[in-house]
Amino acid sequence: FFRIFCTSMSSCATSPLTHLPIVMGHRGALYAEPENTLESFACCARMGAESVEFDIWTSKDGQLVVFHGEKGPDGVEGMLSGMMDCLHLEGKHPGGQIYIEELTWAQLRELRFREDLKWKLPCGPEQAMTSTGIPLLQDVLELCKNTGMRPTCELKGLDTAHATVRLLEELHMVDNATISSFHHQLLVQAKQQNPKVYTAALFEGDLAKDFIAQAQKVGADEIDLNWKHVLMKPQIVQEAHDAGLKVMTWFNGPKRTAMPETAEIYASVASTGVDIMCVNQPDLLVQVLDDMWRSGLALTPNIPTCLSDVALSTCSSGIDLTEECGGVLPVVLALV
Repeated sequence: FFRIFCTSMSSCATSPLTHLPIVMGHRGALYAEPENTLESFACCARMGAESVEFDIWTSKDGQLVVFHGEKGPDGVEGMLSGMMDCLHLEGKHPGGQIYIEELTWAQLRELRFREDLKWKLPCGPEQAMTSTGIPLLQDVLELCKNTGMRPTCELKGLDTAHATVRLLEELHMVDNATISSFHHQLLVQAKQQNPKVYTAALFEGDLAKDFIAQAQKVGADEIDLNWKHVLMKPQIVQEAHDAGLKVMTWFNGPKRTAMPETAEIYASVASTGVDIMCVNQPDLLVQVLDDMWRSGLALTPNIPTCLSDVALSTCSSGIDLTEECGGVLPVVLALV
């Protein structure tokens, strides 16, 4: 099934119900495969997601790796021992708490998910037990490049900005990737490394009155808000658009979600006019957006042109569609 639509190359703000958001898999497709794994990202692409989000740390020996982790008793993020089988290592670490930045890539690549994670990993136990575990960022980016998914690289480790940008440059992906973080100073570092990098400022908790100004201060191109923010105050989407910012809305991981993600919730969030939805069930969101478009609840799907001008402006024949169409770009998007 194909959706054919037009979007202006010069327009950044859009009105609610005139477009549908990009489908982004939160840590992949974690209801089908373990989160932040190559299996999860490949499954996300098969489901029809246009984008995928994942978390980046640096190993003890300087390798960029993809993993979310948990907060330890002291509030420090990136704890491995709550998710991965680290029993053979816990005796070497005080209190048995092991963090991803404390291990080398050789150690991390051997770790597998624990067997007692049903409440943390909503996928089946067979998928968890057969998963290849923690991947290198380079392998994840190459998978995204090969499948056509746009990666959103959330920087967790405080030393990840420059190295992540360098890797994007090596893979010629700077123009088709997003760097996001709750640590907004990392976005500044990324822009300093390469001003062409597209960045997104993440926010959670109570929003400050000047949160849009905060994003602009660090040069962000996008703001990333929890889905509850946009449902409680949908006008902030238009306010961000008026300020020249794209809006992504994200859903918590399953173990932190008080209510299940439903088609009704997805449709309500999509109706606020957000540009991107980062969800735990990308296959469900694809179906919801298809239904909305078929029923006429939304006039056109949307891929923000400032996210992927290069990918969208050239078709397989090499024709510059932007020039051919006088600045109005027709796009054919395969969903399934």
